[in-house]
Amino acid sequence: MFLNYEHRNTTEFCFFCFFSINIINLGPRTKWSNNVDYIFVRNYGGVIERLKDELIVSNRHTAYCCQCAWQNIEGKKMLSAFGIPSLPEGGSGAPGENIFWIKKSI
Repeated sequence: MFLNYEHRNTTEFCFFCFFSINIINLGPRTKWSNNVDYIFVRNYGGVIERLKDELIVSNRHTAYCCQCAWQNIEGKKMLSAFGIPSLPEGGSGAPGENIFWIKKSI
């Protein structure tokens, strides 16, 4: 997946909340602060200016979120509509702390 240094929607979406997966960057790569939780992404998913408040600079990570989960990805992570563990890269409000991210069909 190509990553750039500004917010953009990817071709992935969440099969649980049906929101697009967002990549949010401020310059060099970023990751979510320890303050981010399910309530934060649920309330502010899609509100880019508010999401940026909880990003910190990281040379190795890229911050992703939908409206029910968040991830700090270093490299690649498998996607599955059947759910994969959100830990240790982030968290989720979905059953079993899983993320249900899949690639959109074009």
